[in-house]
Amino acid sequence: MKPLRLELRGFTAFRDTAVVDFEGRRLFVITGATGAGKSSLLDAMIWALYGQVPRVGTATRQLITHGESAMSVRFDFEARGRRYRVSRKAPATTGTRLEVLSDDGEWSPLADRSREVTAQVTQLLGLDYATFTKTVVLPQGAFDSFLRGDERERRAILTRLLGLDTYEAAGRAARARAGAAKKLAESRTEQLARLTLAAPGAIEQIERDRATLTASIEGVESRRERIADLGRLARAADEGAKAQAAARVAAEAAEAALATATTAEASASAAVTAAEQAVAALAKERAALGYDAEQHARLRDLAALLTHRDETQRNVDAARQELATVEAREQSTAATAARHEHEAERATGALAQATSALVDAAGDAVEEQQRLAAAAKQATSEGEAAAQEATTQQQRVRNLETLAGRADALAGERAEAEQTLADARERATEAQTALAEATAAMTAAEQSATTEREALDRARMVDAATTLKRDLQPGDRCPICGEPVGELVHDDAPDLDAAERAAAEASRTLDEARATHGGRAGVAVAAASALTHGEETLAAVVERSATLEAELKAAGASVADAGTVLESARSEAEAAEARALASREAAETARGAAEEVSLLLARLPAEVEPRARGKHRKSAPLPLPEALALRESASSEARAAGEAALRATEQLKGFAHSVEQARGAHERSILALAALDERVAASEGADDDAPVDAGALSETLADLDRRAERAGQLVTEAQEGARALAEATARRDERRTQRERLAVEESERASALATVEESAAQGAAAFDGSRAELAANGLFAAEDVPDVAAVEALFRATADEAQRAAQALGGLDERLERARSEVAEAERTKHEIDKQERAAAVAASLAQELHGDRFIAYVQEEALRVLAADASARLGQLTSGRYRLVLEGSEFAVIDHQNGDERRSVKTLSGGETFLTSLALSLALSERLPELAGTGGAISLESLFLDEGFGSLDAQALDVAIEGLEALADPTAEGRMIGVISHVPQLAERLEDRIEVVAGEETSTVLG
Repeated sequence: MKPLRLELRGFTAFRDTAVVDFEGRRLFVITGATGAGKSSLLDAMIWALYGQVPRVGTATRQLITHGESAMSVRFDFEARGRRYRVSRKAPATTGTRLEVLSDDGEWSPLADRSREVTAQVTQLLGLDYATFTKTVVLPQGAFDSFLRGDERERRAILTRLLGLDTYEAAGRAARARAGAAKKLAESRTEQLARLTLAAPGAIEQIERDRATLTASIEGVESRRERIADLGRLARAADEGAKAQAAARVAAEAAEAALATATTAEASASAAVTAAEQAVAALAKERAALGYDAEQHARLRDLAALLTHRDETQRNVDAARQELATVEAREQSTAATAARHEHEAERATGALAQATSALVDAAGDAVEEQQRLAAAAKQATSEGEAAAQEATTQQQRVRNLETLAGRADALAGERAEAEQTLADARERATEAQTALAEATAAMTAAEQSATTEREALDRARMVDAATTLKRDLQPGDRCPICGEPVGELVHDDAPDLDAAERAAAEASRTLDEARATHGGRAGVAVAAASALTHGEETLAAVVERSATLEAELKAAGASVADAGTVLESARSEAEAAEARALASREAAETARGAAEEVSLLLARLPAEVEPRARGKHRKSAPLPLPEALALRESASSEARAAGEAALRATEQLKGFAHSVEQARGAHERSILALAALDERVAASEGADDDAPVDAGALSETLADLDRRAERAGQLVTEAQEGARALAEATARRDERRTQRERLAVEESERASALATVEESAAQGAAAFDGSRAELAANGLFAAEDVPDVAAVEALFRATADEAQRAAQALGGLDERLERARSEVAEAERTKHEIDKQERAAAVAASLAQELHGDRFIAYVQEEALRVLAADASARLGQLTSGRYRLVLEGSEFAVIDHQNGDERRSVKTLSGGETFLTSLALSLALSERLPELAGTGGAISLESLFLDEGFGSLDAQALDVAIEGLEALADPTAEGRMIGVISHVPQLAERLEDRIEVVAGEETSTVLG
């Protein structure tokens, strides 16, 4: 994997967007003040790739810049010959994605979910998160301990890096599995003892009991069927007796109903006679009334004609009045139309004069527009020249302001730098004292932890031996060496828990001492760095002051007169700005006036063309706005006058039509009145009895109305009487028919009663015969079943007996099935017991093999051998063939070829030599770690980042370390990209390719 480009925002110190370009780099340093964010660049790369970082794990919200709500990182890298881009945001459910650059130059998506992106990155790089953070980003301090520490510490580090604690966990799991399998076998044995129905002969006895019960059930079922037959006969006899009683009641009811129907028939006949008499009386009264309906109708028609004639006379009078009104309005409208036509002719002449004046004014406006455009152009040119001059003067002012501000700031910075340097010297002294105390405490804790771990190992060995001997007998083969076991001496088991607690307590004390030492070492390094940084800062301030003096001289000023020169420059800039502003305002005024003229010209009607009137004008020209207003007013008046004349003409035509309609209506109403007079005269002549005046006619009609109302009532009463007569007749006929039907039914009921009495006697005889037969067979005593209820009770008792027998048979069937199931379960349990006993034996054997002094020790020794060989080759490259690394037992040593192949411990190496040896061992592990840890084959790492290890090197050691890094990054050799993170000034000066992280008040920035 080779980094290409990193972009981050809102990540720790980088509030604003920061970009780091890695393309084309070989050996470079990332430098900057403590806390500026150097290590955050590595954290951002790791988070983009794997979604977590070593400092905070997956709790990455802690990395968001204080005061910000989100962070984002985009990282471009090269792997397997192709370019990839990974992006992450937090907090967010979307925004994570992995893309690849296609051959056509477009980015193609590969994954867009966080877990999928991490999985694909792991597959692309061949490195998971843990391996990546131990290879690409090397923890130098850890490998120094790995190189120079004692055997136990080295094995602990190797166990963590290679993941060998997995095998320790597997051994513990195997021991736990052996115990669990043994307990399960014991549990299964107890279960087997509880399977009582699986005993021999149990199934045969259950089958014999089942046969006996089946025969008993058959006898009970036969008895229940015979009693059921008797029950049916008993119910039939009982139903016959009930039917006999019901038939007798029905016959008596039919006889009573016949007598009631005869009485009802006589009453209905009397009602028919009364209805006939009432109808005859109504007919007699109607004949005596003497009402003439035809005369009534003729007189009613005559009264209606007289009313209609009066209404028509009123219509004639109204039509005559309407005709006079319409004729008067027609004459008035004719005079108005003539007046409007005259006004329209006058308005048309005024419009022609206004149009001529508008044409002349428009010509003058075109000439004015051209003049204003030329004036605006001239003012714009003058304003641009003045603005250019103002810009030049403003730039000089800004330059002088910057220089003056820098002069003031440098004075404050120098005072602050001197105070900071004094404080740094004091803190460095205090930090060195605290570090010495922490070193002594850590040494004591390491000795105590070593003693307790050795005691724990001895206790574990004794405990394992005790456990092994517990399951062995003399003559058994030893599971370790395979030889027969002789006499066994059983020792007391050691207090393993107490040893583990003591070792854990010593380990915790050591961790705390190391943490304290690490913290104080960091504080000491930081204090030394701060001291160096303070000295450099003060020197830099002095140097920047000299540079500033030269810049002021180039600007025509000095520190003494910078203020005076600045005020003069400001005055010149303000004057130029004022001239530029005046020119811009003049140009805007001219353009605004020209725009107004353009807007007025746009309002010209299509038929008006502007024209110049020449030098000889007959009258003073009108301004264009007034000419437009005059023309629009004249046009509006002409249009209004024409429309008024048109409306008056149309109205006159409408009144002529109204006059014709009014005359027609008057003539039609006169004709209608004459026709009605003729009809009235004809009606009076046709009826000699008709009254001669309206009053007498009204009295005659009132009398006829009263007699007509009574005649109508008589008709209604006659109709109701006829309906009552018909209903009485129908009721009489219905009662007669009902009496005849009931007479027939009474005869049928008497016959049915005789038949039912005979059937009831036969049913009772059949029940008595069957009961006597069953009693004779001994099923019961005859006196115990006298009726249906007793037979049903006997049947229920027999049915209950049959049900109990069936339930007992079901219980035997269930017991038989359970017995067969327990037999099968017993077979499976025996097989499971055997299986668990074998599994317990295998797990115990595996736990013994995975003990720390067997398989894990072998893997550690083999890994050390491979790493020593690879690191030796690396060390030869880094030291130009001077040193070779070898493994002597479990300790590292070097062979110095320049000193007669002297062999000596790595603990005798200088600081720079130790750094190169640790780096060689780190590179060997980074190359072989995936293979040794079981995460894949060997991987060629194209980049390497060193985040510590330089602050404690002296000048000579630092030279040796830098030469080794330069050899490692040599493009003629491996060409590996190497990034060094350090605040050591000498390192930054030696490496030409630098990336500087600068801390600001709000955000850090990246330079280079």
